[in-house]
Amino acid sequence: MERAYKLKKSVIIKLLEHLHNSPAFVLQDADIFQTALKQYGESNADFSDCIILAHVRKMGLTASGKIVGRNGGSYRQIITDN
Repeated sequence: MERAYKLKKSVIIKLLEHLHNSPAFVLQDADIFQTALKQYGESNADFSDCIILAHVRKMGLTASGKIVGRNGGSYRQIITDN
């Protein structure tokens, strides 16, 4: 989102917090969203990767401590706190 919308991460976090707290929006799973938002704020991962990680964890699955995601033409690793 940072690259697509050319916004600072802090602004994106505020916007996502607004979505989470607004009665105008119904989230599919507020717990997953909140967990992903926290992870997003604490890491250099994309929010979409954090959503996937939060969903995987809620399902009780593991990602062997790392998730690898595409970032342009290169890969990056998100170190998790299993």
